[in-house]
Amino acid sequence: MWRQVLRDRPGFVALLVAVGCVLAVCVAHVIQVSGSLTQNLVSQSVDDSSPTRDDQEIYFTIYLPLISLQTAAVTQTAQAAYVETYLPPQATTIAYYTIPITFPKITVTIPANGVDFGYLFLSNFQAGGCTLNAYLMILDNQGEPVFYHSLPPCTSAADFKRQPNGMLTYWSSAANVFQVMDNTYAEIDTYQAGNGYATDLHELQLLPNQHALLMSYDQQVVDNTSGIIPNGRLTATVIGLVIQELNVDKQVVFAWRSWDHFPLLDTQDIYLQSEPVDYVHGNALALDFDGNLLLSSRHLNEITKIDRQTGTVIWRLGGKQNQFQFVNDERPFSHQHDVRRLPNGNITIYDNGNTLEPPYSRALEYQLDEQSMIATMVREYRNTPDTFGVALGSSQRLPNGNTLVGWGASSNPSFTEFRPDGTKAFELALSEGEYSYRVFRLPWQGYPTTPPTLVVITETTPTLYYSWNGATEIVGYRVYGGVTLPPDTLLDTSFKTGFETNTVLPPAALNQFCYYRVMPIDKQGRETRYSNTVFINSPECWRLSTQRMRTKLFTRTRSPS
Repeated sequence: MWRQVLRDRPGFVALLVAVGCVLAVCVAHVIQVSGSLTQNLVSQSVDDSSPTRDDQEIYFTIYLPLISLQTAAVTQTAQAAYVETYLPPQATTIAYYTIPITFPKITVTIPANGVDFGYLFLSNFQAGGCTLNAYLMILDNQGEPVFYHSLPPCTSAADFKRQPNGMLTYWSSAANVFQVMDNTYAEIDTYQAGNGYATDLHELQLLPNQHALLMSYDQQVVDNTSGIIPNGRLTATVIGLVIQELNVDKQVVFAWRSWDHFPLLDTQDIYLQSEPVDYVHGNALALDFDGNLLLSSRHLNEITKIDRQTGTVIWRLGGKQNQFQFVNDERPFSHQHDVRRLPNGNITIYDNGNTLEPPYSRALEYQLDEQSMIATMVREYRNTPDTFGVALGSSQRLPNGNTLVGWGASSNPSFTEFRPDGTKAFELALSEGEYSYRVFRLPWQGYPTTPPTLVVITETTPTLYYSWNGATEIVGYRVYGGVTLPPDTLLDTSFKTGFETNTVLPPAALNQFCYYRVMPIDKQGRETRYSNTVFINSPECWRLSTQRMRTKLFTRTRSPS
C-alpha cells in the first residue's frame, strides 16, 4: 500500500520530505541555540528585505529561530544574552538600551543653566594603562550622547573638535594621524606631519586658507658632556619640537624647529639626566590676528610668539626667558596648556599649576601690552574647592562670554562652564581615572548614513527603545507595526525625549502585530530612514508564523497543475 501511495502521490512524498527536513533543522537549531544563543534573542531583529525573497531557505532563516525560542530554558538563556549585550553599565546615571555596554559613565554634577549654544566635544582615556572603552563623544547639555564612536581597545584619541570648515578632526593613536570626518561621520581624509616626521597629538588647526598647522616631537641624540649640563651623557636623547604648516596639497610650506631658538637649559622643572629629555613639550598652536603664531611650551612654562614668515621669536611670555612684567598675578603660570587669542586682543591659557604651592589649576585671561611688555591678568577661573589637573586641560572663551574649562587630569569635575561673573553654568564629571585631553563647546549638525537602532525589552511590559546615533536634526519618531514584513501600520508618533526614546506597547498592539520598526522625523517634518525591524515572540505571532510557514510549505510542494 505505501509503495502505491508513494508512486501515485509524488506531491505527498515531497511534503513528507519537506516536513522531515524542517524537523531536522529545528532540532539542530534548538541544540545550537541552547549552546550559545549569541545572535538569536527573544526579540529577533530581522532584515526588511527578507520577505521580498521568494526563496524557501531564506524563509526558513527568518522563522526557524522563532520556533526554537519556545522552550522556557532557551528563552531564559536568550534574555540573558540580550541583557548582556544591551543593558547599560551599572555606573551610568542614565540607562540606555541602544548604546554599547562599554559607554563611559557621564555624571552631570551641576545642571545646565545659562550655558552657551552648541554641543560638548570630548574623548575619554585612562591614564597609565590600556583604555578598553575609549570613545569619541558629542554630548548635549544633559550629559546625554548625541554621537559616540567606539575606538579599538588600547587606543585613544585627542583634540576631537569641529574645525572652521565644518569637518570633524581627531588624533588617532592607532594610526598616529589626524582623521577627518564629514557631517555623516565618514572618515574622508587625514593630516600628518611631512618630511618624515611623526605627527604629534596635541594640535591640528585648519586655517582660513585651508592650510593646516600641526606639530611633531623631534627626538635626537645630543652630546651633553660639554659641561653645560652637570654629569651630562655623551649620547643623551633629547626631544625637540617641530612646527609645520601644510598647504592644500599637504606639502610643508613653513617649518620651525626649537633647536634653532630654545637652548636646552631654558627648560624648567625637568630632570636633565632623564632618558629621554623632553625639554620643550609643545602643546598648543594658535594663529594670531597678525598672521603670526602663538606657541605654548609646557616644559618651558612659556608662551612664545613666532614670526610665521621668518621663524624669528618675537617675544617670550613666562619661563626663564620671560620678557613681560606681570600685573595682578603674583603666581606665575606653570606647565600650561591651550593658548588662544580673543577677539578683544587678550589671550587665554589653562594654567595647570605644576610645581607651585599650593598646587591648583585655573583658567587665565591676560591683557597684553606688546609695546610696553606688560601682561595684566584680567580674569581668573578657579574651582571651589580648588581642582588640580596635573596634565592636559583646556580653556575656551564662548561667544556669549562664558568660559569652558577642561580640568585635564582631574575626574571630579572634568569640565566646568563658568559665567563671566565666575559662577557655574554647567559641570560634568567622567569616571574616576578617566580624562579628556580637551573639551570644546561647538555648533554641529550631524546626518548619519547608518540606520537608527531599535531594540525591544520584553522582561516586564514589552517596550521599544530607539535612537539614531549622531542625528542632530531629529525631533520625533513614527512607530510602525505589522503582522508581516515590512511593518507599515502607524501605531504611534513620539517626540524625541533625549538620546533614546521609548514606546510601551499596549496589549492591543501585541495581539495584532509581530514586527515593529521606527522612522525618525526631522525638523521639517520629513521622514528620513527606517530603523532595523524587531520581532516580538508573542503566542499570537507564534500562531501566525507557524501558519504562514505551513502555507508556504504546502505552496512549495504542491504539484504543478
